[in-house]
Amino acid sequence: MSRSALSTRSRAPDRPVGTTGHLVEALLFDLDGTLVHSLPDIADAINVALRAEGAPPLTLEEVKARLGQGAAAILAPALDETDPCAARVERAVSIFISHYRANLARRTRPRRGVPEVLAHFHAVPKFVVSNKPEALARGVLDALSLAGHFEGIYGGDSFARKKPDPAPIVQLLDRYRLPRARAVMVGDSPVDVQAGKAAGVMTCAVLGGYSSAGALSGEHPDVLLGDMGGLLRVFRPVP
Repeated sequence: MSRSALSTRSRAPDRPVGTTGHLVEALLFDLDGTLVHSLPDIADAINVALRAEGAPPLTLEEVKARLGQGAAAILAPALDETDPCAARVERAVSIFISHYRANLARRTRPRRGVPEVLAHFHAVPKFVVSNKPEALARGVLDALSLAGHFEGIYGGDSFARKKPDPAPIVQLLDRYRLPRARAVMVGDSPVDVQAGKAAGVMTCAVLGGYSSAGALSGEHPDVLLGDMGGLLRVFRPVP
């Protein structure tokens, strides 16, 4: 999938909550598909692991369908076709992590509009809440020179539970003493919307990532945007 396809696919009119200009005191972002287009590098690492185990490679669409569920969830079905051995899956996951860690941003790029959004909300505390391991999430943002925009970067191993459980969002906001009423969870997947709703924060789903428009609208987010630039139209920092 090309970068242009990611940024233009599934566009839809912004669906704001009430009126535009909603005040925010905290912005929480998902990583893969929301802030960055990382699918090509993830798929490359998945296929390196599969080839090492003698299994056929997966297409980008096949990897995308399970993105956010963890490497084992992507690798296991492909390996199970030839050998359902748990040790083989563990070995493949280890190979995936090793290759991916060494190639975090070979083809990964920020989504269109992300640098402008981060700069515009420079005074608002911003966080990354990803299900990717924290070290890998931080590595991606460091490689793209985006890490400095965030007050905190958290991954799937930063808390006892991960999205769609609300615990990461709740604990993060409590840690920084930020009000849920003016916090927004921004993501491209149903998991992000589910986590935000359960945590009692506003939810903002952005199309053009790795979930379909139908899957996102079916979760009834408070805000549904056609692109990341929509954040500039819908939200504004607390003075």
